[in-house]
Amino acid sequence: MMMFLKKNILFFSVFTVVFAISLVLLVMDASLYSEILDDQEKITKTNEDYKKEYGAKVKPVRQNAEMINEDTVELKGQVVKLQRRFGAPYRKFLLKFSADTGISEDQIMETFRTHFADYKVKNGDKEETLGEILNRPPYAIKRELNHVFFGFMDAFRDKLAMILTRRAAEEAAKKAQKEFDPESVKEPSAADRDKINKAYDRFFENIISTPQFTVEDLAPLDEIAKRRLRNDIFASALGLPRTQEPLECQTYLLNMQLAFVAKRLIPGVTDIETLRKFTYDQYVNSAPVAQNIPEIYQAMPVFEDIGRRLRNVTSGAIEVTDMSKNGPTPSPVSDKYLRYTFKLKVNCTMESIREFVNKLHAAYVDDRIYAVRWVSLSAGSEGELDELKKILQDNNSSVQNTRTGRRIQNRRNVQREAAGIAPYLDPRDLRYATPIVGKNRSVTAEIDFDYYIYIGERVHTYQVNQH
Repeated sequence: MMMFLKKNILFFSVFTVVFAISLVLLVMDASLYSEILDDQEKITKTNEDYKKEYGAKVKPVRQNAEMINEDTVELKGQVVKLQRRFGAPYRKFLLKFSADTGISEDQIMETFRTHFADYKVKNGDKEETLGEILNRPPYAIKRELNHVFFGFMDAFRDKLAMILTRRAAEEAAKKAQKEFDPESVKEPSAADRDKINKAYDRFFENIISTPQFTVEDLAPLDEIAKRRLRNDIFASALGLPRTQEPLECQTYLLNMQLAFVAKRLIPGVTDIETLRKFTYDQYVNSAPVAQNIPEIYQAMPVFEDIGRRLRNVTSGAIEVTDMSKNGPTPSPVSDKYLRYTFKLKVNCTMESIREFVNKLHAAYVDDRIYAVRWVSLSAGSEGELDELKKILQDNNSSVQNTRTGRRIQNRRNVQREAAGIAPYLDPRDLRYATPIVGKNRSVTAEIDFDYYIYIGERVHTYQVNQH
């Protein structure tokens, strides 16, 4: 046996190594097989759980996607509500109209956009939308087109009444457990028409009864002028900028400027010439060109708002010495925003300019957005400077008299005398304790600020070539 092993030692060595490796591989294979069985059990259980959940119509991934979509819609809605605060002075009255009618602001705005796009006006053998009419020169709703505009706005209020009538019919069908057919309601009910018209009247009653909102006459005696004015304002709250014929706009501008002066709306401005210089002085002898008219109706309420915020400053006197804006039209910030840049120069106190800046920043509560870009203050009145010069002259004379009348005993005093400042540093001199510079709080301030207007929901922009 030993001889056999000696003669085949290489074979047995290889055999032993192969056998050992085989055992190790068998052990590893058994272990891996056990892990595979465990993984198969887990996979089988997961598949069974998925089929069970799927059969129960609980699909977490789809639910998450739906919730994300709902949150996205809500976020977009909140963004739009925030954007509507940019340059929308009539929005708070539109929200009251919404509350009176029970129709949401979003639905009112969307209904108006659809109505503007779809409403047809008979013009000879063809029909046109109001937008197509406004795209033609002179880019205004002329007096002879009042009937078209009135019909357009009357039809819009009928659409709002139809929303209420159909809503009531749908609720009645639901109670009766019947399927609601929208086509079954052809006309708004008389009650819903009356509800919308009363809310429309209250829209203007709320404006007129709001103290210090506007100096514009919202109740002219002429019924046609009154109807046109109200339609203009209500439509502007919904996204159609105000426009008029050139002579009508010139009259509006003159009346607003006269009211500014009569009510001392801009502090320090007491004559019409200065007021025109600060607002518009180019339309005194000639009416504005038609394409500039919407901008005038847009800008004058902003001037009025700035004037009121200046007028309501209570912490100190404030007087406007210069006022201007970029123009003749606001600059576009993007496809959704316009921006006016105003420059003011005022005589005031440091407290009053601070209060005015705070009033601009707080204007968002009135759906107006201002952003202050620069404030520069120059302190020191002429009276202060004259008083300081007099004291300096008196003290210089005193120094000269002292030099000739006594002997200098102290080197420190000699240095002070040589510098000409001994009287100011001597605590025995009562004039040293008297404040001169800064005693008067009056300053001259230059302030630059922007006013932003959201136009993302306008149904017409009057973007015409002015060259």
